[in-house]
Order: sequence, then structure tokens, then C-alpha cells
Amino acid sequence: IGGGTYVNTIYQQLQKQSKDKFILGTEATNGAFLGQGKFFGPSPGNWGYGYSYSHNILWSLLNNAAGWTDWNLMLDARGGPNGWGNFLMPTTSFEDKDSFIQQPQFFHLAHFAKYVKPGSKRIQLDIVCGARHVEYCQGVAFLTPDAVAVVVLTNDRITGSPLAEIPLLGNAMVPRLARGEKAELAWTLRCRGSEVSGVLPWKGIQTIIMPCGEEAAQQ
Repeated sequence: IGGGTYVNTIYQQLQKQSKDKFILGTEATNGAFLGQGKFFGPSPGNWGYGYSYSHNILWSLLNNAAGWTDWNLMLDARGGPNGWGNFLMPTTSFEDKDSFIQQPQFFHLAHFAKYVKPGSKRIQLDIVCGARHVEYCQGVAFLTPDAVAVVVLTNDRITGSPLAEIPLLGNAMVPRLARGEKAELAWTLRCRGSEVSGVLPWKGIQTIIMPCGEEAAQQ
């Protein structure tokens, strides 16, 4: 069963019917004007669109989605064509028969798609956040079939919409879950006796891969 908005609510309803049911986001993309029917199309090199992808994926997975689906893996330089006749921001832009451009969303998507292997299960990530607001510390964790923990951490602010950059209005529009500390975040991860530490720069995303023990894999 597909689902977009209210992912966790739909998931809980399905679980009441059968534990075998799961939810999968059917499509997501960038370039729309806040659902108003207007479209901006491509914005090459706009890392704000990359941030919005990683947050959308992260939140969907935290709310029990089984995966995430990109609507427009490749479009032309205008941001089309598609069945709706609008123009959006693709993950990869087709330029001509000899070249294409991998947009920032491509690399944000890779932080999840490249390392969270099929058969992985999301595991609890207990966060002790030293930022001003706990919402600034965003992350999701998985355990792969070979007993390796994969943790994706973000430290950024969603700026995919031009309105998000307008002073005061942008602050009012963007919730804390979509904002960071505007400073680097030091982190330490512990799992079954393994420990890894690092620093996450502002406007950064990191994927940490660490051993998590045979005992964890059997649970």
C-alpha cells in the first residue's frame, strides 16, 4: 500500500488489520510551489533541494515507511516531460546524448540508497542532543543483515523553496525539524560495545557504518 502524507497514521491503521502490511511512499520530488499548483522547475546545483530530499526520506523512514520512491530520477534540462505537463527538479538532468548532470538530490539520496541494504531493519536511535533544540539533532539508524549498523545524520536547514530564504517569513515557515543549529555538531555513536565519534559540519549529511555485533543481528 502506497502512502505519502500522514505516513505513521496510515501505518498504524494497517498494522491493526494485519502485521504483514507495510507502507511505501509512492512518489516524491522537488520544484513545486508549496502545493499551490505552480512549479519552479530545475534549479541546478541548489543544495536546498538536496536537504529537502534527505529530510523527507529520513522522516518517512522514522515513521515506519518501508522505503522511499523518487518520482523523477531523470528529466530534461527544462524539468520535463511528465504526465502532468509541469516542470520539476529532477535528481539527474539530461543535457544531451553525451552528458547528464547529477543534482544535489542525487548525492543526498545516495546516503540512504547506497548503504541501507535490502533486508535491513530500522533500529532505535536514542539521541542525547546538545543543540538549543532537540529537533535540530536528526538521524535514523538501521541494522543490516550482516550485523552492521548504518546511521544517517543531518545538520542543515531545508531551503528548497524560495520563500524559505525570506527573512522572518522563512523562519515562520520552516519548522524546527527542518532547521539546524547553524554550527557543527559533535556526535558519538555506541552500539553493542562499538563506539565511533565525529563532527558533522553545518549544512552537512553523514552516513556512519559501524559493527553492531552478532547478538544484535539475531534480535
